[in-house]
Amino acid sequence: QPFSFFCALLGSALAMSDACTSIAVGRAATVDGSTLVTQTDDCAECDSRIVHIPARDHAPGSLRPILPYAASFPREVSGRSSQYSESDGRPATQPLGYIPQVPHTFAYWETTNPIMNEHGV
Repeated sequence: QPFSFFCALLGSALAMSDACTSIAVGRAATVDGSTLVTQTDDCAECDSRIVHIPARDHAPGSLRPILPYAASFPREVSGRSSQYSESDGRPATQPLGYIPQVPHTFAYWETTNPIMNEHGV
């Protein structure tokens, strides 16, 4: 009986855990100088979409919103990408605060975490 209870408890804990993996390979580690990045979103509720954030120029004095972390769908509703649009009627994600924005941001791809920018970094 105790062993069965332990197995049931362990199985329940594993079913609720997240076990994501990220792998990054730099230019010096590939034959052709490519940069490789991959990630698994192994959580049951993760929003695993790969989203493209376009490059942008920002006016002097602009502020960048700091959004709360959310892994489940939708992890964000904003104007940063068409994939995060408010078109389905969901309310915009409310920022936790703001920080000064740099004059230019490169395009990049992200899942629940940033992956790589347009320059392979």
